[in-house]
Amino acid sequence: MNFKQLLVPATLLHLAGCATYAVQPLDTRTVVLKNYGPPDSVQTATVGEAIFRVQQAREIPVYIAQREQAVPGVRTPVTPRMPFTAYGRDRDGNYRLTNAEFDRYGSFTVTPDGEVVNFIPADAMQNPRRLDQEGGPLFRPAADYGDQPGAFTAEMIYSGLAGTVVRALYREYTDNLARPAFTQELQYDLGADSVIAYKSVRVRVLGATNSALRYSVLSDGGLPWLPAPRSPRPAAQ
Repeated sequence: MNFKQLLVPATLLHLAGCATYAVQPLDTRTVVLKNYGPPDSVQTATVGEAIFRVQQAREIPVYIAQREQAVPGVRTPVTPRMPFTAYGRDRDGNYRLTNAEFDRYGSFTVTPDGEVVNFIPADAMQNPRRLDQEGGPLFRPAADYGDQPGAFTAEMIYSGLAGTVVRALYREYTDNLARPAFTQELQYDLGADSVIAYKSVRVRVLGATNSALRYSVLSDGGLPWLPAPRSPRPAAQ
């Protein structure tokens, strides 16, 4: 999902500024996304691909429409599988949702399980609207980890084999830009040991050619070297 959908639309900022429709910042949790599985899983990385890749990300609540739904006063209906992204919570703990196609119309307020409380028009002079709902909650909860500004990413890239020496490139990213000070070329002699390691990540090499590497990630030690997560930007008040 494009991160642009996570931004609070301008038409909703006015609503958020009114005490009646005030929203609080999302209390999201930080997760670490990994490209590797348990120690017994065998993986392959070709030249230019990541042997291991870890990224810190915020878990953003997303709600997926389960059916078509007409909204009073809105020409465009909600359609099945249409995603809506949470950008804040009201004083009752309900989520306020936005979607690129509905920015000009307004936003939904839903309970944590996806039942619509009301639809708040973008025009602050209009009152919230109730929906005639049948068939259970309109939305089902999900989560999104899309492209997130400020996310820290670390990866070891396979660079090929020279004799018995595995070559790799370690690099770190923030905001999807490589930082030169955190880029390092690595070499490991498989003739000495089939286990290669960087920081707390240990990898057993099962086979290597100049074009591909077969391996298992034995452990990552809990990744204690990851930086402290950045605080999310607060929702508009």
